[in-house]
Amino acid sequence: MTSLLILANSRAHHRSAAKVVLVWLCALIAQSPSQALAETSGQSGFERAANEAVVVPSPNTPASRILAALKSMQLRHELRPAGVPENYGWKGKPSVGMGTEPYAASIRSTWPGRRFDDWHAMQGWFVIYETEGGSSARNSAVEIGGIEMWYLSRRDLTWRRLQSDQYPKWHGSYSTNAIDKSNEKPFMEKRPSGMVLAPSGQTMLHGGVGHIATPWNTETKRADLAAVFVSVKHRLVLKDATQLDDRAMAKLIVLAGADYYPYVGARLADLNAPSVPAIGLGRFLLATENWRYSTMIVVKEGISEEALLSGLPNRFDF
Repeated sequence: MTSLLILANSRAHHRSAAKVVLVWLCALIAQSPSQALAETSGQSGFERAANEAVVVPSPNTPASRILAALKSMQLRHELRPAGVPENYGWKGKPSVGMGTEPYAASIRSTWPGRRFDDWHAMQGWFVIYETEGGSSARNSAVEIGGIEMWYLSRRDLTWRRLQSDQYPKWHGSYSTNAIDKSNEKPFMEKRPSGMVLAPSGQTMLHGGVGHIATPWNTETKRADLAAVFVSVKHRLVLKDATQLDDRAMAKLIVLAGADYYPYVGARLADLNAPSVPAIGLGRFLLATENWRYSTMIVVKEGISEEALLSGLPNRFDF
């Protein structure tokens, strides 16, 4: 199981999230007059979130994707997940865990597991939930069309690919409390364009790619991480194209995140804990008939926007 449980009761982590991207906060708000207007219009945070769709601008460039991900980390979820306890800090908005600092000192004090000094493995993942109130669509599902994780090197400020695959390497059904494994068999189907998955009101779907070694600087003996970016491409599709098209009634949401592990191949049993420390969790986005990107990004404090946007690849994989 991933780090969803570890971030319950994590208001302190939300304060950390604000610090991590504080360098950009003023600029991002300045670019969002509609958000500032909503703040003075008497709308609730939930209503503002519904109106704050973060659209990747055209052309769809790596720079525009990074900027959109940064903005998403500052907003509440588009819709909230069903069945997640109210005291879970990530139920309403994104959260940063250990960020770019894979060390024991970065783990929250209440985490009960074994505190390795350094965490030498990483893993990107996603979850799919029905929204609060449920989804009345029974012939709709989410297609995952690609998951990728990149990092910005502290050494040379170049973005490098950590993981990338059109299909998740693993996926399974869990209780909506994000703790218990579910015995319910979910809808899963591999198609040429991606993996099609559908949760139920009592379960959520959790999947991702395998462990990858944390980039490390052997000279400084510290992680070579100035930023970490996870992107999950998804859209709403039909389970059976010969049956009723009920996608207009579907309320399925997708969140991207990532975790640290002490070493490649480590299991929860090796940590003596029910969860692992998170790198971070992004924003829940509503799946639609058009491809969208659920993302998560964490940035080392002090990294400038110029540095963040330097050394980008010509394109991301998906």
